[in-house]
Amino acid sequence: MGYKKRMILMFLMLVFSQRLVAIVTLGITSPPLNTNPFFATDANSQNINRLTQLSLIDFDERMNLVCMACESYTEKIGKDEHIVSFKLKKDQRFWDGSRVTSSDIKKSWEYFIDKKRKSSHVRAFQNISEIKSKSDLEFRIVFKIFSVENISNLALLKIQKKVDENEFIGAGAYRITSQKPLETILVPVFDKNKETLVFKVVKDETTLSLKLINKELDLLLGGISPRKVNWLKNNTNFLEFPMIPGTNYKYISFNHKNPLLGKREIREVFSLIIPRKDILKYKLHGTSVLSHGLFSPSFSKFFVKSQNYEKNLVLAKEILVKEGFKKVKGLWKKGENTLSFDWKVSNNKAAIEIVKLIRDQLKDFGVEVNITVQEWGTFMKNVKKGRFDIIMGQWIGFVGPDMMRFIWHSESVPPNGANRGYYLNPAFDALLDKAREELNEVSRNAIYKEAQLMAENDFVYLGLWHPNISWIKKKCITGLKLYPNGGFLGLKNLKNTCR
Repeated sequence: MGYKKRMILMFLMLVFSQRLVAIVTLGITSPPLNTNPFFATDANSQNINRLTQLSLIDFDERMNLVCMACESYTEKIGKDEHIVSFKLKKDQRFWDGSRVTSSDIKKSWEYFIDKKRKSSHVRAFQNISEIKSKSDLEFRIVFKIFSVENISNLALLKIQKKVDENEFIGAGAYRITSQKPLETILVPVFDKNKETLVFKVVKDETTLSLKLINKELDLLLGGISPRKVNWLKNNTNFLEFPMIPGTNYKYISFNHKNPLLGKREIREVFSLIIPRKDILKYKLHGTSVLSHGLFSPSFSKFFVKSQNYEKNLVLAKEILVKEGFKKVKGLWKKGENTLSFDWKVSNNKAAIEIVKLIRDQLKDFGVEVNITVQEWGTFMKNVKKGRFDIIMGQWIGFVGPDMMRFIWHSESVPPNGANRGYYLNPAFDALLDKAREELNEVSRNAIYKEAQLMAENDFVYLGLWHPNISWIKKKCITGLKLYPNGGFLGLKNLKNTCR
């Protein structure tokens, strides 16, 4: 019998010999595609790894960095290098009982950057020049240059122990004991008072709703439309609906190479027409919060409050008249230029509904928008190549201000980044470049806030809203903690008192 099978059998025998298995059944809408820590890239795989793997760093409820495997860390920042010294927590152990030491951190880094392994995360660690051990619990990581992402990237460095050429074990609180296409089971390794977590994949929201009503699911981790959530609130009495502002960012992007959309004034007109607050209230039923920029209120260090984005058709009209536009047969025109655009959207039903709603508002005002619906692959191909006038998109999973460089800096036009609307602003670039050179965190964050306000005032994107992390659970499930990035760390202390 192989090592892996022996370990699984040992865990199961231990669990069943001590007590009846306490289970929490969780609904998810897509399967984890690859939970191997070297290759996990989709959200559910990475989130399950937050439970099954131990990392040095992760994020707290305010999207601040927090030690996981470490007691503390200190930084020494210079022009030529960035040194971070760590002290590990005591008595952390791998699943086989052996201690986690500083040498295991170095070995784990080497496993991830091994060219033969071809880890999906090798780029996250390419700025590390060396890891030096001072003692069993103390070590330092030396980065080639300073970057605000150096420490946050360490969340991807899962601490591994090599058993044989193809077998690694971790040091997380849970271990996967069964993984099928539509079910993944996690059993606690060290604390047998923790619940076994059974993740069930259910892709259809109607089926999800029925499973909640029939009490087949204890906790649903998103995946139901605001309309269905509102219905469940009004028609059940045994469910709770915990919710916090999330980190994802819903936006409208323009192609700045379009002669009309490249003008700030035209982009501002769009902003003044869109009834964001009405959409949030009547369409999304309060399941999102109004955007004031790239960073939601959950980012304690980077959130800034810009315009309120109030609908104002009078001001929109004044801007167009000042720009020389006149209304001809219901459409705004200036010479040969008519405010008429193509809006590409994926074949997602919810996205199409929102786009049509906004299209109707624009049409009533005198701006013509033709909607082109495309299947997801075709849509993304056109987006990545900048073949659009207008799109609605969503950025997910970002953790810091370098995201602004990735999506708006002039050096990030495809294929070098995601500035797919070709926004070119030397003053904005200069701010981001200045922030990269600033070694003082407080001063650096102030520069990033200034850059964010510049982007908002320039209407690079039209910020719409930040979807909330909105889960649904039975009232008798306790111990849940929500994180704004939707992470599963808050599942560690779940208790099923429904029995």
